[in-house]
Amino acid sequence: MIFAGNLVQISGGVESTEPQRPHRPETSTLFGVHEFAIAAAGSDPSPTDLAVELGASFVRLPVSWHLMEGESKGYTPDWFWAELDADVAAAEAAGLGVLLTFGQTPCWASSDPAKICSSDDDVYLSYLPEDPQDYADALGRMVERYGDRIMAWEIWNEPNLGVNLRSERCGSNGPDRGVCFRPESENDLWSSFGD
Repeated sequence: MIFAGNLVQISGGVESTEPQRPHRPETSTLFGVHEFAIAAAGSDPSPTDLAVELGASFVRLPVSWHLMEGESKGYTPDWFWAELDADVAAAEAAGLGVLLTFGQTPCWASSDPAKICSSDDDVYLSYLPEDPQDYADALGRMVERYGDRIMAWEIWNEPNLGVNLRSERCGSNGPDRGVCFRPESENDLWSSFGD
C-alpha cells in the first residue's frame, strides 16, 4: 500500500540535521509505503530497498497492541521488542522515517460485550479498551522506547471504518457485532473514536 500526503508537522516541528538522500527531491509532500516486518530476512531486494527505489521518504509500520501486551498490562514478550527494534533500525538504516500505527485491543482490555479470547473469534481486537488509560499507558511505553526515532504516531488504523473500530452501540451478536454500518460517504465524518 502506498501513501502520499502533505507534510504537516513532524517531530514537534524540529528540523532534522541529517542529510537527505540525494535522489529524493525536496518537497513538502510525503510519500511512503505501508509494510509489515521490514527487517525480516530472506527477501532480496529487501522491503526497505524497494521503498527507497520507489522514492518513499517513510514507511508506515502497523503495530498491534494485542501482540505487545497480549497476556496482561505492562508485560511485553522479548520477541515483540526484538522484531520492532529491528524494523525501526532497518528503516533508519535506509534513511526512511517511520510512521507507527498503534491499534488492536488485547482481549483483557477490550470493551467487546461478547468477547471470547480465542484465535477463532478475534472481534475483540477492534473494540475500544474498557479503560482508555490502558491504551495510553501502552502507547506511552512505545513513545518512551522510541521517542523521536518515530516521525509520527497514528492512533488506531482507519478508525472511521466500522470493522476497524467497533462499538457496543452497534449490536452485539455474530461476526458483525459492533459494526455500525453507514454509507461510505459518511466515513470521513464518523467520529466514534472520540466518543
